[in-house]
Amino acid sequence: MTEAQVIQIQTAGLDKTSILSKAQKEFNRLTKKISELEIELHDFRAAATRIRQRIQLEYVPLLSDYNKHRVNLVQVLDRAHDRPATTRTEQKKLSHLIVSLANDLISQHGMNELKPIFDKHEAGGFDAIDAEAEWQVSEEMKEMMTARYGIKFDENADVSTQAKFRTYVEEQMQARQENKEKYTKKPKS
Repeated sequence: MTEAQVIQIQTAGLDKTSILSKAQKEFNRLTKKISELEIELHDFRAAATRIRQRIQLEYVPLLSDYNKHRVNLVQVLDRAHDRPATTRTEQKKLSHLIVSLANDLISQHGMNELKPIFDKHEAGGFDAIDAEAEWQVSEEMKEMMTARYGIKFDENADVSTQAKFRTYVEEQMQARQENKEKYTKKPKS
């Protein structure tokens, strides 16, 4: 980063501060503050870079190892569930733990190899449950957009993904803006 030169307004004389006008003093104070903030900003950017590097070097590998251990745990719990010595109560608890862990690993970390295990312990299956959750989010977003902006959603409108939803809303807002401009430009007779 290039060092900025600080320009201070000075006058020749005995006492610099007593000769400077109020505006000159304010200017000097503000240029000093800018210099301090530039240094602070540089330090902040350097710290942010170090943090990002540390995340990549330390945190990401640890997270990866942690998730591998969680995958192994799901597989061990699945095998424990299938043992003949496991009671029905234990099986229910194990299924609950498996579904909870596998759902997080699949949806948040992309561990799709756990889908068969998840599907075995959850009647609907991961894809059906995920589609239902997407549909619910879509319906809630429709309600929110209708309440906030008055957008009416066509029953045949495809808003099944976030991108399609966003495009539909943008089109509706653009059409509304064009209609508003059309009515405001009409000359009064």
